[in-house]
Amino acid sequence: MSSQYRLGSQGFDRTQDECNFVAYGYGDAMYDRPVEDLRKDLLELDGVGEETADSIILYAINKPKFVIDAYTRRILGCLGLSGSYRSLQEKFESELKHDTEMFKGIPCLWTSSY
Repeated sequence: MSSQYRLGSQGFDRTQDECNFVAYGYGDAMYDRPVEDLRKDLLELDGVGEETADSIILYAINKPKFVIDAYTRRILGCLGLSGSYRSLQEKFESELKHDTEMFKGIPCLWTSSY
C-alpha cells in the first residue's frame, strides 16, 4: 500500500469520527440543519479544521459551503488578494449564488487552469 494511503491510528480515528458524524450523528435530520450549525459541530471534532469541515458539508452533506483550498489561495495570491480563511470564504459566498454544484465545480476550474 502506498504511504499516501496509509493512516496511522490517530488518522484512522479522526477519519472514523468524521464518517460517524456524517453517517450517524444526526441521521436524515442532518440535511435539515443550518450549514453554520453543522460547521460548528464538525469543527469540534478532533483534527477537523475549516477546510475539512467545509469539504464535508459541500461534498458529503451536499450543502452549499465554499471551500478555500490551496489552489484558491494560490490563484487569489496571483491576483494580489489574501486574507484569513473565513474572510476569503465570506467574500466568495457574499458575491456568488449559493449553489452546491457550482461550489463543487469551481475547484475543478482552478486545477484545470494549471
